[in-house]
Amino acid sequence: QEAPVYGSVRCPYPDPTMEEDAFVYDQFMDQPDKLPQDVQLDKMAKFTSNYSDQLTEMERTLDETAGEMWDPWNDSVGLDLHPQTKESIEEVMGDGTKDNKCFFKLTLGFTTIVSELHDLVAEAQDRLLPALLIFGDQPDGRSLEDGEVQLCFGRILPLLLDVWKFCDRTYTVVQNLVRQLASLYSPKFKKKSQLTAYQAVHFVPVWAALADALGILVALDEVIQQNEAFSTSATVYKRMMRNVRNGPEKYGTDLSTAKRFEYLMLKLEGDLMDDLIFQNCLDRDYEHPSNDIHVHGNPIFQEEFQRALQIQFQYLSKGLGQPYETDKRHKIIGFCGLFAMYGAFFADKAPKDSEARKLFKSVWECLQKRLPVIHLGGDLQFSPCEWLARKVSVVANAVIKDPPKEIHAAKRAFLTQMEGVFEGQVNRLYADVVAWSSRLESKCGQDLEGAAA
Repeated sequence: QEAPVYGSVRCPYPDPTMEEDAFVYDQFMDQPDKLPQDVQLDKMAKFTSNYSDQLTEMERTLDETAGEMWDPWNDSVGLDLHPQTKESIEEVMGDGTKDNKCFFKLTLGFTTIVSELHDLVAEAQDRLLPALLIFGDQPDGRSLEDGEVQLCFGRILPLLLDVWKFCDRTYTVVQNLVRQLASLYSPKFKKKSQLTAYQAVHFVPVWAALADALGILVALDEVIQQNEAFSTSATVYKRMMRNVRNGPEKYGTDLSTAKRFEYLMLKLEGDLMDDLIFQNCLDRDYEHPSNDIHVHGNPIFQEEFQRALQIQFQYLSKGLGQPYETDKRHKIIGFCGLFAMYGAFFADKAPKDSEARKLFKSVWECLQKRLPVIHLGGDLQFSPCEWLARKVSVVANAVIKDPPKEIHAAKRAFLTQMEGVFEGQVNRLYADVVAWSSRLESKCGQDLEGAAA
């Protein structure tokens, strides 16, 4: 007995008395249709599997937090609560400040430069550094095979080009800021002048912005140098480019294009992967004799530079390593970069300057005892004392007898100390976070109930 057929499609409800082999199948299907009970069983199995995956994902998401607050990184919609303004810095200052031309020009110039440095630092922290930190990591933990390495490096080349452009722009802004400071703190204004009074002003936020920008350059250097995937994949990629140059027609290009790309590749490698990102900033020409701007032989600028280092160190050293510390340990990286810039500008005078030697020794002892290592991300770390001993070697060798030996002994002593208190600190921090999360959830719940009422 044949099943009822409408056109060329089998009726979905065949006669229950017919035999299984008597089914009439769709003429356009390669495989015979399943029985209705099998189709329904497959649907239920698929539904159960999807529902199980959703429950597993919800459990994993909730387990990542100490309380019941939802993980914000899994939210599909978010609000940008940063203040937005369409007014320029000049409009914010107001027309009244224009009466004093010196004050207006200084404030406008420094504020504009500092604002751009803040934007550059935010771009590096939000977009560049996270991508560089995870380069080479595989979700399954396996090693890349030949061919995959070239593909991965080729995919990150646009990001490296962005890093290159970012560094070039940062160099320019830092150079401009240093020249502005050197022009203000200059012997030519020591005598009676409209700018003489401003030499007694210490622009702490300006120096802090300069330190943050230098800290980003140092961090970029450390992340790229400590990630072996960059050097390994670059070597393999250069080997592939030699093959492209020898036979460009096989790769759909020509010899001139291949040579230009290879030159760009070598330029990127030299500027970004040879531990020269920060050093290239120091090697810029900060002198501007035509405008009477002098940096290296400027005693007033050196004195103000040294005072800025002292002010920053006093601020950063307070609370370093304490429970109420916020972001001071990461700002130490920028402070080290600022100290290295001071040592580069006044390399002939700094080792003989008693105040500079005293400051370096205080910084060295503080970092050795309280912050021998700074975590950058993943398994990457930054040792401030090792970095200072390498970048400010002239001052370090004049103050410290054997820097490598002291660094090794300080790290061993710090590890011995942490072995006894680490577990207690972790438990205390966990309890603090749970208590804070509970108070926040309770407060948010009360506010939501009050708003709904």
